Amino acid sequence: MTPIRRSALALAVLGAFALPASAQAAGTPIIVTGPGSYITNYTQPVAVVQVGDEVTYVNADVQPHDVVAREFGPDTASFCGEDIDPFTTGTQRRFAEGSCPVFWSKLISVGQTTPVLGLENVQGGGRLYEFYCSIHGNMKATLVVV
Repeated sequence: MTPIRRSALALAVLGAFALPASAQAAGTPIIVTGPGSYITNYTQPVAVVQVGDEVTYVNADVQPHDVVAREFGPDTASFCGEDIDPFTTGTQRRFAEGSCPVFWSKLISVGQTTPVLGLENVQGGGRLYEFYCSIHGNMKATLVVV
């Protein structure tokens, strides 16, 4: 499947999982995974945001995915102490001490949306931040902060 067809298919599927009205109205930037992303990649390999933007992560793939920056950020319990994997029962999954990313999202299933947390830690001026899916390490993209 060509990248153009894959992108068109992902957008069609995304349309079936409408974004919250608040995200649509405010023009909130989004990061999307579409069908087959665990094999191919995030739907858009580059996401461009401005300093201070809130970003929504949308999963339109049948596999669970998340967004995790490769660069480490603040390593405080208040920032990195949340459970990042709601699918694990009986125990909470957190980032290990010393490996808290600059930004991240929770792991979500098909049709779900979640905010990308930690964007207050990014710097602008065209700064590039690589990110990946913690379940499918081959999935990667770049966040450009202008």
